[in-house]
Amino acid sequence: MFPLGPSCGLWSTHRGLVAAVVDPDGLLTLAATLPASTEERLAWLSRAQWLCSPGLELVMTEPVARADPLARLALEWGYRVWIAPLTLVTPIAQAAWRRPTAPQLAALLARLPGIRALRGALRCPPPDPGPQQLCLFSGLLGNAAPRRITPTPQPLKGAMQ
Repeated sequence: MFPLGPSCGLWSTHRGLVAAVVDPDGLLTLAATLPASTEERLAWLSRAQWLCSPGLELVMTEPVARADPLARLALEWGYRVWIAPLTLVTPIAQAAWRRPTAPQLAALLARLPGIRALRGALRCPPPDPGPQQLCLFSGLLGNAAPRRITPTPQPLKGAMQ
């Protein structure tokens, strides 16, 4: 029922990003509010992966994936990232709890990849093209090196010369 490795759900609150790690059986292993800086968040994820086991998968909602740079950086670091639409998460959360807490919602997200019927609703973000954009742009210019364009000073209109 659950993925081969542990997964970590990420839920955004006004206090910050809340993470919940579940093991392959779906049991909550670790829950915490992540630090504010991206470097500290990546360090926390590395520690969580070291504590739980390799192959930690991240699950987040679309707004978190758009607003927080952690999704892109996690992809670059080799994590598998799942994005869950709010149209899926909200009804499940409302059916499960009257007033869910952020760790409960993060744990709910972490368990989604292990449910075969719901896995199809999750999507993986496309890889970041990164420097390929620059190569494409320089290819349009030809093989010539880009020239630095410096503006020539123009006299002000109506100024005395």
